[in-house]
Amino acid sequence: MLEQHNLAWQNWFQNVGVQPLAISYEALSADPVSSTKSVLEFLELELPHYKRLEAVNQKLADETTVAWIEQFNKYLRNQSM
Repeated sequence: MLEQHNLAWQNWFQNVGVQPLAISYEALSADPVSSTKSVLEFLELELPHYKRLEAVNQKLADETTVAWIEQFNKYLRNQSM
């Protein structure tokens, strides 16, 4: 399902003649500052000299996240029955 969704977006971008910037969640969460710089560069924008990029959010990956993943996977297994 996710692959179909991604393919639909790729087709749409191709049909309208737009080359999107692709940034994976993994890249964004591993290094949000570099990802943001990539977006600015892609858009040909410069960060004002008085601004500084810094990551103020942290990736949430704890017991609660694990519990949600387990619950979601259980839901998916039940849907396929």
